[in-house]
Amino acid sequence: MAFVIRTVLRSGTLTRSASTHEKLEDAIREAGAQLKKGFAVDAWIEDENGVPAAGVTEIKAKCGF
Repeated sequence: MAFVIRTVLRSGTLTRSASTHEKLEDAIREAGAQLKKGFAVDAWIEDENGVPAAGVTEIKAKCGF
């Protein structure tokens, strides 16, 4: 299954990652890095069908926020 990172930038722009991740854990790690670096103010992961797979709370918890 493919997972896509969705983020909200500081400007309020909603973005969708151009790359996909085969493992949910990899997508969570990437989204967490974007949040930690301040590139995004919100993030979540969707599967290839657009179904939410992980929210910002789960991302932060798994990335040690």
